[in-house]
Amino acid sequence: MAEVESRRDGAVLTITLNRPEVLNALNGAAHVALGVALEQAREPDIRAVVLTGAGRGFCVGQDLQEFRAGTSDIAERLRDRFNRHELAIR
Repeated sequence: MAEVESRRDGAVLTITLNRPEVLNALNGAAHVALGVALEQAREPDIRAVVLTGAGRGFCVGQDLQEFRAGTSDIAERLRDRFNRHELAIR
């Protein structure tokens, strides 16, 4: 099961966050997969992008369990991961 799934229907790309067991919290693998999907959304023949979440919640944000093991600054890691997605969406 992929953390992020993308499906194209003509000029519409649907990106689905696919970790419903943790309300689609983003971990490292999900961040990478979301980045790939958002890059695909930049293709010139994509006219609309639908960003959704599997299961009962869209996305609760960062998976904080993953951050317990890290040694670098949490704010820096969040800026590095989330800012990239925010800029791609914008």
